[in-house]
Amino acid sequence: MKKILKWMAGILAVIIIGLGIASFPTLMRGYRMYQDAVEQCSLSDKVAEIQSRSDYITLDEVPLAYQKSLLHSEDRRFYLHAGVDPIALVRAVFNDIKAGSYVQGGSTIDQQLAKNLYFDFGKTLDRKAAELFVVHDLESNYTKNEILELYINIAYYGNGNYGLKSASLYYYNVTPDQLNQDQINALVYTLKAPSVNNPKDRSETIPQSGLTTVGSNLNTAVDQFAETFMKTLNEIVSLHSPSDLLIPVFAN
Repeated sequence: MKKILKWMAGILAVIIIGLGIASFPTLMRGYRMYQDAVEQCSLSDKVAEIQSRSDYITLDEVPLAYQKSLLHSEDRRFYLHAGVDPIALVRAVFNDIKAGSYVQGGSTIDQQLAKNLYFDFGKTLDRKAAELFVVHDLESNYTKNEILELYINIAYYGNGNYGLKSASLYYYNVTPDQLNQDQINALVYTLKAPSVNNPKDRSETIPQSGLTTVGSNLNTAVDQFAETFMKTLNEIVSLHSPSDLLIPVFAN
């Protein structure tokens, strides 16, 4: 068994090195894009700018039901990963291959926040690479609650509304703490495609099961496969690496 694992480790090492070499130009372009962005405006200045807005709200002002619905829809392992969710990435790749096109990105809340802070919405590998460097800065300088709070205040909800307070007032004429569950579900659903899913322009009804049937659902079978893969990978890596280098495996 150990011989097989060692052989698999060798193959895996070759694959990782090959992928690293192949992706190096993209990472370098992404790093330059990241450098240009933070040179124009540092992350701390960006955050201060957002927090100074009159419609900025703290996490304490956001209903717990909204926070739960948001994390369930956008990033179930938010409090467990370090900015990038490997399981979500594996699932996204599986679904993209199955669909034969780009249908799911696997982006975490950290990655979405990085994009909203600095970059446009074009789906390019260079931009995705640049996001990772911003994600690293976010995770290094802010707590998870602070990152979630920033995301809630900068996310786009359609019709020119950025942030939950602006969206709540525009669509329902209530403050976030007054939102009911149906309104919460509608606003979280809006984040998938703000221009068409928002409460004002949406032409279809949100599934009665809440957000469990939306395109962002966890594909249980793929998640199980991904977690099994991660566990196997940890076993392989542990043969040659210190335990503190193991890829984290998170339970749902």
